[in-house]
Amino acid sequence: MRLLACLANWQAENNAYEFSEIDEKRQKGIYDDSSSRHRQSMQFFLEHDLLMKTNQMFKKAENTITSKEYWEKYFAENSDKKPSKIVYYSGDPTEALDSFKRKNGITKKSQEENLGFNEHSVEKNSPQIASGMDRFKSIAKEVINSYYETKQ
Repeated sequence: MRLLACLANWQAENNAYEFSEIDEKRQKGIYDDSSSRHRQSMQFFLEHDLLMKTNQMFKKAENTITSKEYWEKYFAENSDKKPSKIVYYSGDPTEALDSFKRKNGITKKSQEENLGFNEHSVEKNSPQIASGMDRFKSIAKEVINSYYETKQ
């Protein structure tokens, strides 16, 4: 009985949503209901949009496992692919990375752009950079041309 009530509620929401969307589109002149194909595709998109807006598009996952459980199992089966360091975190990945860097002292301490290595500093418009850039471009073009020649 609960399922039927849920379906009836969804159908009522769907109808109200569909009619309001269609009316809005008609007023803007972008809805032509003369072709059945157009009506069917409009119906599909309206239903899809309604499901997305009401968080009913996807079924909630069942029997889930943590990422730690997944990767530990994977690396147990593929020990040659296991990295030397693994860090598990929860929440925002950027915050987790920033926190990890702070805890492990992997932060930029110098405010200087060259990190205190003045002897390796080169001006942006120096001849060394220009020649290095030309060499890089020629190598990159060779690699790209070689790659696409094999794809034809």
